[in-house]
Amino acid sequence: MSTLFPHEMKKEQSWIGWVAAVSIGFAGCQKVESFVVPELQAIDAIFVAAGQPHDGNPCDWSGITCNEKGRIVELSLSDIHQPQFQQVLDEKLETLVHLTKLEIVRSELRYLPTSIDKLTALEVLVLSQNRLTVLPEELTRLTHLKSLRLWDNQLTELPRGFGNLTQLQALNITNNQIKKLPDDFGNLTNLSCLYLGGNQLEELPSGFGNLTNLVVLYLFQNNIKIWPQDIGNLIELKELDLFDNKLSGSIPIWFSQLTHLSFLDVSENYLDERMLPEGIGSSCYTLLFIYGPQKELPVILPSDV
Repeated sequence: MSTLFPHEMKKEQSWIGWVAAVSIGFAGCQKVESFVVPELQAIDAIFVAAGQPHDGNPCDWSGITCNEKGRIVELSLSDIHQPQFQQVLDEKLETLVHLTKLEIVRSELRYLPTSIDKLTALEVLVLSQNRLTVLPEELTRLTHLKSLRLWDNQLTELPRGFGNLTQLQALNITNNQIKKLPDDFGNLTNLSCLYLGGNQLEELPSGFGNLTNLVVLYLFQNNIKIWPQDIGNLIELKELDLFDNKLSGSIPIWFSQLTHLSFLDVSENYLDERMLPEGIGSSCYTLLFIYGPQKELPVILPSDV
């Protein structure tokens, strides 16, 4: 039975009637009844706690996608501010084992339930614009995860074992308070889009140069003082944003290895010349080179750009 509040009893009776109809309709099919009913009970409890409409077939509710067998495979919720939501989510989330996408944004989540590791089919996890300060190590067991979006939270670090998420293709942790990336970050070799801007990073971990499938790398508004030489290994890069760091001196010669680069922003740093190394962006139609607010001098482009 779902976790209910008194004013929800009438709606619960309607929902139970619908579940009974489903069970009768699948008479003799124990497989459907055994896993669908607990799953529907869990999603009902979550929607009650979230203050969301929940009449009739849950597969028709806004924010839910079911597959052809009636299993809930996607759940998207936003702007949930009911105080009981966090507790009910903690209790019921582990039942939704067929989820491939979970999105809860702008909902004041303070933590991610440790039962998240029960969602082994999860490929997309979006928890942006919440109040998360820490992530459980159980998250690193989601080995099918391909996209993880955690921007606009209050995270100070990523959990131990984060490098186990080797199927990740996109990671966005923009606008948190992260000072250091895990030592095993270089294991995430399938990453193609990486957004690390708006944190407190001073350097990149050893092994960062292993991320050779990266196409987009955003590192704006961090505290990086020394040019990260590992970036020179990321030869597939098309977009690189180093805006508003603490970089100084000249652009290193190893930038010439980034022949696919079409967007580069190194503005709001402390560079002493505007010369781009030979070869940078040479295979691109356009190289957008944005420089800082220092002296108004023309940017000097190499002859092969």
